[in-house]
Amino acid sequence: GSSGSALGLAAESFLARRNSSFHMRSFAHVPIQTDMGVRKLEKTYEGIIKLLEYVRLNYEGARKIVKKYDKATGENRTAEFLPTLELEDFYTDPRPEKLKQRIFALCSRDTLLLLQKQERLAQDVRSSDSDPFKAVKKFRLLCCLIAPLVLFLVHTGLAPRSQRCLAMVVLVISMWVTESIPYFATALLVPPLAVLLKLYPDTVHPELPLSAQSTASLVLNSMVDRVSILLLGGFALSAAFSRCQLELWMASRLQRLLGDRPYAFLLSVMMLGLFLSSWIGNTTAPVLVVSVLLPVIHDFPAGNRYAKALLLGVAFACNLGGMMTPISSPQNAISLGYMNHSKQTAISFGQWLLISVPFCAVGVIICWAMLITFLNPSDVKHIPVIVYQGTFSWLHVVVLVSSVMTVGGWATLNFTQDTFGDLGIIALMLMGLMFGTGILTQVDFNSFPWNLIFLLGGGHVLGEAIYMSGLLTEILNVLVPHFPVNSPWWLTIDLCVCIFGMSTFVSHTVSAIVFMPIIVKLAGATGSPMVPTMCCTLAISGAMALPFSSFPNVNSLMVEDDYKQPYLSVTDYLHVGLPCSVVMLLLIASLGFGLTTLIV
Repeated sequence: GSSGSALGLAAESFLARRNSSFHMRSFAHVPIQTDMGVRKLEKTYEGIIKLLEYVRLNYEGARKIVKKYDKATGENRTAEFLPTLELEDFYTDPRPEKLKQRIFALCSRDTLLLLQKQERLAQDVRSSDSDPFKAVKKFRLLCCLIAPLVLFLVHTGLAPRSQRCLAMVVLVISMWVTESIPYFATALLVPPLAVLLKLYPDTVHPELPLSAQSTASLVLNSMVDRVSILLLGGFALSAAFSRCQLELWMASRLQRLLGDRPYAFLLSVMMLGLFLSSWIGNTTAPVLVVSVLLPVIHDFPAGNRYAKALLLGVAFACNLGGMMTPISSPQNAISLGYMNHSKQTAISFGQWLLISVPFCAVGVIICWAMLITFLNPSDVKHIPVIVYQGTFSWLHVVVLVSSVMTVGGWATLNFTQDTFGDLGIIALMLMGLMFGTGILTQVDFNSFPWNLIFLLGGGHVLGEAIYMSGLLTEILNVLVPHFPVNSPWWLTIDLCVCIFGMSTFVSHTVSAIVFMPIIVKLAGATGSPMVPTMCCTLAISGAMALPFSSFPNVNSLMVEDDYKQPYLSVTDYLHVGLPCSVVMLLLIASLGFGLTTLIV
């Protein structure tokens, strides 16, 4: 009560300032450090949120105490206790929520988020001990520079332009692998290096370098292309799903249906992760699904095998979800860009779905069976309730209908190409609807992972530079005699084994950037170039043996119990992830190869 009164007085004080101040009519443009009224509003908002969180914490604490008591005594007091708990004053008091709504009347949530961002930026600027090179791993960067310098000084037998390109490729890949600077920052260096090293030949006289102006025009046009626009459409879908909390609504429905069947609930959660990864990306879906499952997981005792199975199941399902569509993972977007450069390996959105949907569905079921076999998660008999307090509104209907129409447009582009022209146009239509209606806002737009867009663009430029400089031709002249290009199946096996090994120890995104241009060209030497190319694209996302093999794996590894101890260890991943990776390789060589051969 006293906290609510204090917050109410703060709100009233700010309201008085707002009514008497001309400058507060648009405080999105008012510097926080010069206007104390905006600071008071921000602190009031934060106080309300903390108060509401404290109420929820007390409710959860009381519920867990009774639940632990039931576990220890074998009684069932929870069912009769919860209705009584929900009638307590601290839980039913409407004042905090009403005060929150009053703050919303003064300023939108998006403006408050913008103000918080400005405050953080101001604090960074005022920080006197900030290191201008804090993002640089200096020793790693120095090590990365050694090999490129040697390649510049020592003649390798390659053509001068190819050797300069090789030096750039070694530098960029080593910086990506060692993370000496952030991934996207390395990608931003690729276009300048391509221009400065004169890697593009003149179109009329190939022995001469293309002019710097023409080269710059080509590389800058490659930084953002149709695949980048398609990926932005995927980001918009992800933001819309998050705004509606559709993942929480789906999980609560699954718990109601399958709460007494833990194995079936585990499979349904994995299918949910697969579905969400398909449309909102396998970098967003695992975060959402794990956040929904956290209250359930925290109800289980330490060392619980079912909690491990849930976390590993979400990670493995989201890895497979990264195969599902061209927008479901960065590696898919990168692979699609390289594949569409060649008419032999071009693939439509609909063809991709026809291959990936049955393959990934079978893959999830196999991973589920292996989790049950290797972990034996039989120590849970009932799944705790997943609370969803929202209502299914017109907002949910609009988001679902527009999402289904967008995906349908992508999948049927072969029949509507004369109308829409490209996948990117449909993606822009979705974005126009979401932002134009206010379902998404400028804050959502600014929150898109733009670093990923530029990482993708840098990868495109790197692939083009490898091709235009002649380095790719020289690499193929060395590799082709050692690969069975006369047999698409054996070539697929060999390439998938190589890319599985690379993707296990290096991120899936870097593996796609490094390997896909070579794979596309090698596959072009066979009679069925699309088959090994698509199978290798699936293989990149199939490596899941180590925690750092993929983002979904890392996300599950970071989950901790009430004592700040992680639920999973490296041993858990090796125990289940390594067999799953081997089985995925065999599945790609059989089902994946067969589906791709049949459909394309």
